[in-house]
Amino acid sequence: MVAMAIIAIALVAVLGSQSQSVSLASEAKFGTVAAFLAQSKMAEMEFLDPDDLTPDAGDFGEDFPDYRWDMQVSDVTLVESENISDYLTTNGAENSSAEQSVKIMRCLGDQVPIRITNIPYIRKKHHELDPAVFKRESIGSLANCTACHITAEKGIYDDDAVKIPN
Repeated sequence: MVAMAIIAIALVAVLGSQSQSVSLASEAKFGTVAAFLAQSKMAEMEFLDPDDLTPDAGDFGEDFPDYRWDMQVSDVTLVESENISDYLTTNGAENSSAEQSVKIMRCLGDQVPIRITNIPYIRKKHHELDPAVFKRESIGSLANCTACHITAEKGIYDDDAVKIPN
């Protein structure tokens, strides 16, 4: 009798777990399909003239009856874009006397890298790290400085302030 009770309890737990697994898989599928449909709708809209865009809504047809889309259109102006540009120009490495800025500018020569990860000084500072480190979910890429440099948001990249997450 005790064995039957234990089996019954285990069976209820297994069935509950299986039910939850099916539910989670269904939610994941819905989210994945929704993301792909949204991406395709946005791709469609990229080919339209921005002046022709108007608020609109609809569905994705008979193939995807549970999915709908809604587009809102509004003008966006960057009021402070000049302030941002001035700040970046004033505080860029080429205008700084900080040791790291000088090293970065010296290593660049005539190069104008498109991204920070193409700067030779940055690549040299990270060359000892296994490339797999940058593929960790907690890091993502070499461009995600704040993942390891705990004082990066303050503009401080000292070797003493580095913690590589798992």
